[in-house]
Amino acid sequence: MKREHAPLLYQLASLFLALAGLMLIGGTSLNLFGPEAAIVVSIGSIFLLVSLLLMSGRRWLAYVAFLVALICSVAAYLASGNTAQLTEWTFLGISAFSGCSAVVLFVILWRQKRIKTD
Repeated sequence: MKREHAPLLYQLASLFLALAGLMLIGGTSLNLFGPEAAIVVSIGSIFLLVSLLLMSGRRWLAYVAFLVALICSVAAYLASGNTAQLTEWTFLGISAFSGCSAVVLFVILWRQKRIKTD
């Protein structure tokens, strides 16, 4: 049985989501302490889980991931304005990776679903 890989765009969107999740876990957990850090680490873990599931090429998950990436990109950008300089760069990186993921997912969702003809 041959295993099919997800299309390249799904893999690229998954990579950007994983990088945003790693920055959420690593970057902000070094800078935040207390209950905020636990929330941010759990959001980063969710990003990593979604990126792993997105590797299978599920279109319905692309819709959910698009909305999550778009909201996270805007929220991280807005949060970057009132923090320390190191945390600001971390939030800007999260915003950039989430935004790139949202753009790739938009391209995926804009195209019509391909119907397999065997």
